[in-house]
Amino acid sequence: MAIDLDFLNPTYKPALLALSAEDVITACKDVLRELNYKVLAASSHDDFTTRFNNIQFQVVVIDEDFGARAADGNATLRTLQRTSMNQRRHANIILLGHSFITLNAFQAFCQSVHAVVNWADLGSLSQVVQQVVADNTIFLNVYREAQLRIGSGKG
Repeated sequence: MAIDLDFLNPTYKPALLALSAEDVITACKDVLRELNYKVLAASSHDDFTTRFNNIQFQVVVIDEDFGARAADGNATLRTLQRTSMNQRRHANIILLGHSFITLNAFQAFCQSVHAVVNWADLGSLSQVVQQVVADNTIFLNVYREAQLRIGSGKG
């Protein structure tokens, strides 16, 4: 797969979708574009892995059934769960599924993602993305400031 070099622009806010249904892909693309994200959609697990490893995405939206019949068989989700935190830290990972309670912190923690969203709440994805990104920015602000201080020798 060739990497889209037009995508690599410092002003872009990249987002990656790993969704199974075309209508959901379209709806999520519309929401994320409205929030000024540059959206790419992965067509398979291998495509997702290649894109995720080559571009630092700000938002990643995954369907619990992406490329699988059940969440246990979702190779993309399992790969993300096993990826080191320093690689996942900059991406806000949102998992869509039927069994989740939207924004339930415990369910998100158990899935090693930032947020979970029930399919019934897909209409409020814009608010969810904004809240998750804002919460993550606040949470990691102290960490990033400490990194800067240590890097500049003021630690």
